[in-house]
Amino acid sequence: MATLHLTNLSPEIINELRERAQHFHRPVEEEAASILVNAITFDRWRGELSADQLIDKAAKVRQGHPHAFLSEEFLRAAKNDGRP
Repeated sequence: MATLHLTNLSPEIINELRERAQHFHRPVEEEAASILVNAITFDRWRGELSADQLIDKAAKVRQGHPHAFLSEEFLRAAKNDGRP
């Protein structure tokens, strides 16, 4: 597994990350990795799938992974992406 070092993050961001990690009962490093994976995966899915397909896929991820985090805001944005 690769190692990633983050530098020059503000104290506010570090505190937010710690709070999120605490909320999901996991280490800070695991929370940071989860956020990064969700962001990259969302960008990839957004270009390949319709909004309905994306919502179906997100539901499957939520059911199959105990640490998957997809907020209502994320799902709402995915659903409305491309709609007038």
